[in-house]
Amino acid sequence: MHGYFLLSPSVHGRVTHCYGGSQALPQDVGTADCFDVVLAHLLESVEATGFGFGPEPTSVHDFIVHLVFRTSPPAHNGRSLDYWIETEIHGEIVPE
Repeated sequence: MHGYFLLSPSVHGRVTHCYGGSQALPQDVGTADCFDVVLAHLLESVEATGFGFGPEPTSVHDFIVHLVFRTSPPAHNGRSLDYWIETEIHGEIVPE
């Protein structure tokens, strides 16, 4: 089971993203308009470790194919929490 929620487009300007979490004090933080730096760190990690958002070893090429075409969900999550993109919403969140 996967869980997520969708943000109103008006919130996107108050959101930042970083690969690996803010506890690591990342030098590079992205936004919806400038996500390439976060994606670059993710792909560097896949190249260095052979893992992406799941327990199965992968190559950068196969990982990109999976992201673009969502070929299949992982059979199990394994240590997926070792690889993540943190998203922070700055300001108030009001459920609708």
